[in-house]
Amino acid sequence: MENDKEHPRVLIEEWFPFKEVSIECQRERIGKFIPLNRFHIWWARRPLIVSRAAIIGSILPSDSKESFKKFVQIDHDIRKKAKIWESLKKQGKTPTGISTKRAYENKLNQEELLSFHTILNQFWNTERLKFLDPMSGGGAIPFEAYKLGLDTYSSDLNPIPIILQYITIPLATKYKEKIIDLVRKYTNKVLERLNDKIKYFPINTELEYDGFIWVRTIQCFNPECQIEIPLAKNWLLLNKSNKPKIILKLLLPKDGGKICNFKIITGPNQETIRNNKYTVKNGIINCPRCNHTISKENLYQFLKESSLGHRLVAIAYKEKDGKRTRKNFRLANDID
Repeated sequence: MENDKEHPRVLIEEWFPFKEVSIECQRERIGKFIPLNRFHIWWARRPLIVSRAAIIGSILPSDSKESFKKFVQIDHDIRKKAKIWESLKKQGKTPTGISTKRAYENKLNQEELLSFHTILNQFWNTERLKFLDPMSGGGAIPFEAYKLGLDTYSSDLNPIPIILQYITIPLATKYKEKIIDLVRKYTNKVLERLNDKIKYFPINTELEYDGFIWVRTIQCFNPECQIEIPLAKNWLLLNKSNKPKIILKLLLPKDGGKICNFKIITGPNQETIRNNKYTVKNGIINCPRCNHTISKENLYQFLKESSLGHRLVAIAYKEKDGKRTRKNFRLANDID
């Protein structure tokens, strides 16, 4: 085990402002894209503010609370402001958010960076501290380490995130604003090639398509029924706390028909949601018409010899709502 001489005790071993950092994590993820994903997408991305706080807490001396707050740059009153904001929301008011710049957008100026590195140099007895993230993924941690002026290294078993990190840090640093023109130039080339390949898709000039909602299907095993069962655990299309729910209401076929239909309902009441029959639960398929069930075992046996069908049931699209854009849905038609 390392002794204190080899590894001096650092701040994160003694203290960490979990509440303040958690508030900033939530604020960082508000909006269509989280930071860095404006440049490229990567799953399991760590929030930048957590990355910054973890790095600084791991290299500052254990008695450096005030220095930590200064260098992480989280508003000192963020807990108080967040409490006021939550209170306004509970009263039915809709404030735009906490009236403070989000912490991840802040960066140290030259004077603050010099002060930061002076503390590090004295504490670690080195002129330039080296930082390594051996499994760096999307690169949030090395990105923040680089911004702090540390001698930053990163690696990953997957070559894709390494390429993405190379674009995010060295190339962006080297080319700065010029990289915007380069990205625009090459994304336009990709779009031109894609347009040639996907132009057979129907184009509705009045709508901006945002997604196609498909369901898997299987024929009911009951020989007296045999309807095409659309498979879904629920029929929610939109389920956000600050917006009306939008659901697909399942309509059973009439007059001995075999194909189910749907209706889109915005703002359904609880009874409508309860009565809207799901067709899959715990891996067991339930026919919405005759209630015949298909067990996992029977389904596996069926899939050895055949396959599930599929069906396009709805289209997601974007539409203008004043200055904002909101998502809406329509049923799929024969042209789709």
